[in-house]
Amino acid sequence: MRTLLASFVILTACASKPLPALPAVDLGKIKIDHVYVKISSQDYRAIEKSDFFAGSKLYFTELNKTVSRWSGHYISGREGYLELFDRDAMAKLSQIGEQGFGLISETTGEIEKIHALFPPSEGSPFQEQKFELSKSPSSRNTYSWSAQSAIWVAEVDPTFAGVKGAVDRTRWMTYFRNKKSDKSVPLAGEILEVHSTLRPAQLAFFAQVLERLGFVKAEGSKFVKGAQSITFTQGDEERITRVRFSLAAPYTGKRRAETFGNVHVEVTPEGITWTFAKPK
Repeated sequence: MRTLLASFVILTACASKPLPALPAVDLGKIKIDHVYVKISSQDYRAIEKSDFFAGSKLYFTELNKTVSRWSGHYISGREGYLELFDRDAMAKLSQIGEQGFGLISETTGEIEKIHALFPPSEGSPFQEQKFELSKSPSSRNTYSWSAQSAIWVAEVDPTFAGVKGAVDRTRWMTYFRNKKSDKSVPLAGEILEVHSTLRPAQLAFFAQVLERLGFVKAEGSKFVKGAQSITFTQGDEERITRVRFSLAAPYTGKRRAETFGNVHVEVTPEGITWTFAKPK
């Protein structure tokens, strides 16, 4: 098994400290790549035992896939994916938190621009760490961490860069799935919407981070970039509540739905929606 080193640049930040205004920086090629959510062990096992995804071609699904020091259910569309973690099994791995928003740069060189957006003078220095990732291309990652939530930005290894430095998403997702060829083409496309609850301080902090990364604030606490959006709701916890994927091809079948405890999946001609209810 080939093991490569990936560089993770960590941005430690104080959620209660406002970020000063900075000139706009062109980060037009950054988009939502994935999200991760912690769910109960019972819900995690229910998904593992279900045949809902088998033969459906909705997603490329890898259950209990191990990546570095954690494992989870990896549910991939053509250009985005969902990570589901067992909350009990991951309790000791504090760096994961409760939820994460994974962004990706579709051109090389964007991480350097992000460094400029969050200078050490603001009291938020970057720190380098090394992680061994099995069967994964080398990549640079930076994340903003606040309490139990994180926003990650990844820059894929130039090996996956094509014309003018643009990342070949088909090659990247194929490699991510550990496949030599993309024979299994899922119906799900990219992530269109992410909805999350955050505590007041975390909401204010992440709103500032997203705006610096090129998201435009729409109504309320909705932040939009292209066809994608992240919407925050103020609450007493930090939890992703809903994720909607686009369809990469028309869906003409009947509405399909499945519930795994507090996790609900629904397939319609408008897209595939995951809902994560608050555990009772």
